[in-house]
Amino acid sequence: MKKILFAILIVLVSTLSCSCAKEVKGVDIYTQESVDAGVSVFLELDWGDGDYQVGYLAEEYRATAEEGLSCIGPGGLSIDNSGDLYLRDTMNYRYVKYSNDGEYVGELAFSRIDGGGSMVAGPDCMYVVVSDDNRNYTLYRYCFEEDELITFPFRDYEKERDFSLGNMLCDSRGNLYLQGTDARRGIESPDIYYKINPDLNKIIASGELDKGFSAVGNSGEMYLIDSIGNGSNKWALMQLKPPDSLSKISIFPYEETLGPPFLRQVSLDGGFFISYSEKPGDVICSLSKDGNLSGKIRISDTLFHTGLTISRNGDIFLLEERRGVEQESEREPFRIYKVEVDWDSLNE
Repeated sequence: MKKILFAILIVLVSTLSCSCAKEVKGVDIYTQESVDAGVSVFLELDWGDGDYQVGYLAEEYRATAEEGLSCIGPGGLSIDNSGDLYLRDTMNYRYVKYSNDGEYVGELAFSRIDGGGSMVAGPDCMYVVVSDDNRNYTLYRYCFEEDELITFPFRDYEKERDFSLGNMLCDSRGNLYLQGTDARRGIESPDIYYKINPDLNKIIASGELDKGFSAVGNSGEMYLIDSIGNGSNKWALMQLKPPDSLSKISIFPYEETLGPPFLRQVSLDGGFFISYSEKPGDVICSLSKDGNLSGKIRISDTLFHTGLTISRNGDIFLLEERRGVEQESEREPFRIYKVEVDWDSLNE
């Protein structure tokens, strides 16, 4: 019989606390009194290659999988402006889109784009970058509803450097950002970026950066979190202005973290979502556009999750982590959890 764990909502205030339970397997949420948060199973996918299914490791990988070296399930997810979800179903060699209410929309086979690659959601479509063995990159934009595929042979447009991709981001308007280094310069290479328009037919801007960025704003602003002080565990939210100008937005208010904070997302209203590790689990913070803390929740490590992703409206998605290979008859469905947070209630 399956064991059902309860999600517990605990109010974090200095002298007053209360709790309530949600019947969702393995997710504990701890939050400030003014934040309303709820957990649900957004998708429950059977194993296979159908519309509501996800692939698993093939027989020849069973030995390494049993050693815990390989994960079962999707290879990543991304969320567009409407809250629609895009999955990279690696073992079925495809990308799959589900609507914001969990309905299957469609899929794109790896074979249509010469193999799988990194994926990011645009405002209402998906971008993929694919590379051959010589780092010749090709970009694709795919709109599922129209079955429209646009191709951009990046290497044909940019030949000045031996570009090695490190990260791909998209702003809320659909502009694509490639960030990486010049392979010919090795460890001496600065961070390099390219900004490409939504139609994938023009490089709008490019250049070298003093530091890499981890999120982009609605108008193309580049943001990062950087350490400050001499050896102290202090962090600041910064705006990067190419080529090497940094503008401090705010000091991150928590010093005693189990590692550096990570800038997860810029919201549609210009605020920020930041996470950091703190026992138990991950803490997600909402910051205003001025960098002021407006609220936080903690997702415990009761659920062994991976792939924490935050949408631009502040919804949080978790991929359930699976390791090893089970017998077919013992397989449980693969679950994607959604944490809906009423961040707006913080300002009421």
